[in-house]
Amino acid sequence: MDIRIYAKEEETCKCIERDVIRALAALDVVAYVDVVNDPDEIRKAGLVTTPCLTINGNIKTNGKIPSQEEIMQYIKEEI
Repeated sequence: MDIRIYAKEEETCKCIERDVIRALAALDVVAYVDVVNDPDEIRKAGLVTTPCLTINGNIKTNGKIPSQEEIMQYIKEEI
């Protein structure tokens, strides 16, 4: 599983990353988690609004910080 967190603010990235790691642990799922806060990389991904959470290339949330419960649901959808 490939999870990417896109956010222009580093603090937002850390917040979402923390909840992603907790969700993965609670579900006992192994995943590669990548945090992207470089504006050029965000543009290359075709994103206009951040924060954005993608799992296996699928955009799960864009423009808001998801809750840990939402993240768990998104991970379950991709298993």
